[in-house]
Amino acid sequence: MTRCRNVGVSVLALVFAAVAAQTSGASTTKQAVLKQAVKDEVAVYNGFKDFSIAAAKLSASATLAQHQAVVALLGSALKDFQGELRTQQWPPSARRALRQVDAASTPFVAEMALVGQQSSAQSESQWSSKVTADQRAWLAALDVANRDLGLPPFTANGSAVDSCQADGATVATASAAFRAVTHGLKPSASLLTGKDHGGPFLQSWPHSAHYSYSLNSSGTLMIAVPPSVRPVTYVGPTSCADAGV
Repeated sequence: MTRCRNVGVSVLALVFAAVAAQTSGASTTKQAVLKQAVKDEVAVYNGFKDFSIAAAKLSASATLAQHQAVVALLGSALKDFQGELRTQQWPPSARRALRQVDAASTPFVAEMALVGQQSSAQSESQWSSKVTADQRAWLAALDVANRDLGLPPFTANGSAVDSCQADGATVATASAAFRAVTHGLKPSASLLTGKDHGGPFLQSWPHSAHYSYSLNSSGTLMIAVPPSVRPVTYVGPTSCADAGV
């Protein structure tokens, strides 16, 4: 039992890092629905991130309760996500797919809660396989719903918020450097990534399926979440959360 408890969360961490979504696609729906869906899914992205960070900090002597507490970080995020699926108003075209996501969430969370309770290496292997299958089923269901909502596939090994904040800081810094070198010339994406005025100030313009950055005619940095909506002014890292990432 001790050996299984010690490796249980590590097995989960490796499983979650290895499993990738398989489907993709897009369609058009209302901007408010898209924004809500992005916000809901980002909370789950962060649940995976928090789980991975906490799992890496567990020692070989960690107790069963400590392992269960780490898994609970992700389990709680998934349960909250289920609650949003059930209470939000979704377009008719996506409701059936979202009900499938709800249904797939329940066994996934339940199986994770059994971490560290396997009595042998064989039962641990069977449990790991079951968790892998549960996660694949959850991801497949979620990506069908995302396709119907016009969202990108979900990946369980990244944080949209961290990426958004890093990209925003990078572009803002590049814009400030460009203005300083050119004595106030208004920056644009082409100027920041081009070779004029001592550039490039950016090696490439950031791209994401969850958000987009742009510079308006005044050189002001703008953010749109998701990329299809009207952009708003970027004022700092909090703009990512304020916009719905």
